[in-house]
Amino acid sequence: MKDLVSFTYDFFGHILPGIVILFSISLIDWTPECKECMIGKFSDIGTELGTVIVILAYIVGFAINPIGRFTYRSLGFKLWPKKVLNHVDLFVSDKYALIREFSPKNFEYIERWNTYCAMAHNLAISTLVLALVARHFLVPPDFVTGERGFMYSYHRASSPGEWKEFKVKYQGKEYCGECHDEKYESNMKSKHALIQCENCHGPAIDHPEDPEKL
Repeated sequence: MKDLVSFTYDFFGHILPGIVILFSISLIDWTPECKECMIGKFSDIGTELGTVIVILAYIVGFAINPIGRFTYRSLGFKLWPKKVLNHVDLFVSDKYALIREFSPKNFEYIERWNTYCAMAHNLAISTLVLALVARHFLVPPDFVTGERGFMYSYHRASSPGEWKEFKVKYQGKEYCGECHDEKYESNMKSKHALIQCENCHGPAIDHPEDPEKL
């Protein structure tokens, strides 16, 4: 049981965060247009390379432990202030030595708590790194937000221009009536007046040039 706990800590505390960070680094030179390149890169990983990656991931996960702890102490303590009762002015190492000597059971709980904290810190740091790298690919470079009350709020700045240049597919029944005036006038006096010609005949686009027939 103790070996299982140790393995679980090593995996979730060091190996998994390390793999996430290594994966994030591998995305830096990746372009979304070349998905096959990324798939091919990971499909070529064999047993030997996989072993090296796991060892390297363990080292990376172990190395980010101080970063996670520092981030938690500098940011977490401000968000969630500690309420210390009966504070004793001793170094942490001295406190641990006293607890280990006079209360081994409590010392075991403290060690387990430190283990869980390290797992949480490392997973949080690796997830943050992945999120920052993923943002580079998922969020367009011209992503902006409109002023208060602006219709589009969060949007790409180039989007309105792209829509202005977008080729119109549907022209409306008035466009059809310019050439098919007799049919248009007949339809306007019937139930067909409620629908567009293109609902049945398809988009006009540049008809009659392209397409010639609908």
